Amino acid sequence: MQVIERFTNSLQMTNKFFYKGLPPEDRTFGQHPEQAARLARGTLYEAWFDTLQSSPWYQEMERTGEFKSDEAKKNWLDFGNLQKTNFEQWWNEKGFQIFAEKVPYTEIQNISIKVEHGDDDNLPPMLKLEIPLNLDPKLLKLQFEKILREHENYVDRFDRWRFSTAPVHQSGETKITYASISRWLKVYSDWTRSKALRPKLAMWEFALEHKLCPELSRQYGGGVIVPPPERRTLTNSVSDPLKLARRLMANATEGVFPSTDDHPWVIDHEKNSATGEDMFFNRPN
Repeated sequence: MQVIERFTNSLQMTNKFFYKGLPPEDRTFGQHPEQAARLARGTLYEAWFDTLQSSPWYQEMERTGEFKSDEAKKNWLDFGNLQKTNFEQWWNEKGFQIFAEKVPYTEIQNISIKVEHGDDDNLPPMLKLEIPLNLDPKLLKLQFEKILREHENYVDRFDRWRFSTAPVHQSGETKITYASISRWLKVYSDWTRSKALRPKLAMWEFALEHKLCPELSRQYGGGVIVPPPERRTLTNSVSDPLKLARRLMANATEGVFPSTDDHPWVIDHEKNSATGEDMFFNRPN
């Protein structure tokens, strides 16, 4: 049995897979899993892993074996247990399979400058070219420039995830970046840890200590009294990323990523009339 398992793992590592979430220069080519794991660092693939690993709802499912919805159960079956692993190890065991495309990118084929829609919904529309071999190279260059302009206009409106054939893939194109998600999750992690140790800690105090508003931290450090307007600014520098992080984690736990849309598992923050303090709670049962 172990021999078969080692053979299967070896076979997987020698195969190449295609990933639409890699940088543009890498997604066109097939990648070995270990190589893809390195290329996926700093992409939304890693951010997806980090988000689920941080999610209190995902952690609850791992701890109790109980699922808050069918979507959450399916997502857990796809990603597996994330608590005692790191991204590269998880990718080489599971990630490289669930994110791999069944239909790879294809090179330019022959011929006619028009977009053709095929019968297979999994395949994107194809731009086919016919190039007479007696065409003057200068004219060919001009025509290619025209083709690239037309293609750019199409790509601007094109969602590559609409035609994804991976078992698990992004819900759509997004402006959310790995850096943004990392920042939200760090605020969430630091705040959760600090609040557990100091239950009476206010968000504006936390923001000062963690220099989330550097100018205000310099101005009001060392015990200087912070006026209410500045407290609200400091509080927002914590509550805003907290809200985004919790919505992101709740949606990711049900397989929707990256999404900061409101979610029934998250109770939106309430403003304290005196300090602007955000009373922000999650509610995993």
